[in-house]
Amino acid sequence: MEVLPMHNTPLSNRLHIGIFGKMNVGKSTLINALTSQDIAIVSEVPGTTTDPVYKAMELHEIGPVVLIDTGGIDDGGNLGTMRVEKAYQVLNKTDISLLVIDKETGFGDYEERFLAEAKKRNIPSIVVINKIDASRRNGTLAKELADKNISFVEVSALNKTGIAELRDRIVESAPEDFERKVILTDLLAPSDLVLIVAPLDIEAPKGRLKIAQVQAIRDTLDNNCATIVVKEDGLQQMLENLKQKPKLVITESQVFDRVQKLVPAEIPLTSFSVLYARYKADLQTLVEG
Repeated sequence: MEVLPMHNTPLSNRLHIGIFGKMNVGKSTLINALTSQDIAIVSEVPGTTTDPVYKAMELHEIGPVVLIDTGGIDDGGNLGTMRVEKAYQVLNKTDISLLVIDKETGFGDYEERFLAEAKKRNIPSIVVINKIDASRRNGTLAKELADKNISFVEVSALNKTGIAELRDRIVESAPEDFERKVILTDLLAPSDLVLIVAPLDIEAPKGRLKIAQVQAIRDTLDNNCATIVVKEDGLQQMLENLKQKPKLVITESQVFDRVQKLVPAEIPLTSFSVLYARYKADLQTLVEG
């Protein structure tokens, strides 16, 4: 079943991945390869990306992220110096940095300076050797980085070679204290059952689930719980057939009154609107005023 993109995930709850490197090393092409979409402008003209560009996306096996495309860290002139400063300022919002280098031009002072700055800020960095498809030169680059104890991944952003390995490395490098905010698993224990009641006129396009439903199902699976999704006209029969009493019933606001009449009083009932208010804000403070 197709799932709607997680564009509603708050930016503050997304892993921020900064893409850095000299001009024309393929940063924008790498973003397109990671996302499997043409979301970043690609050009052979150096300096195409000027100010940082923030893209909220959903990456396979990683989840909701913000990809930050930056200008070249070697940009020159007065205006170029300002662009470099803006690129370094992105580190203030970065959870993981990807330092892209061209296999042919190699690793030098600009890259050394950047990695030193990221290390000073305790930001995990992954060096990405790009354009492995286009050049046979600088065959000692991998050895040079290994001798410096610098972790790296070799890719061709253009041909998408090595992108799966890079995604795995991003997952491994995510800060230990980074944790995606959950929508309901802190309300559940393993083996609990959650019953989701959908309106008869499901709002999502045919063949898709709404984002709130997707997040709820994902959270229950992550917590080793079970989820059953039923339309409102099948709720009564489902409740009668279940051998395990649901730990929680979730429905949409527009059918809440009708669902409430069918769900036994001892079973907690809530709506996706309430869960999202709790997910995106301090619900307790909102209730107390």
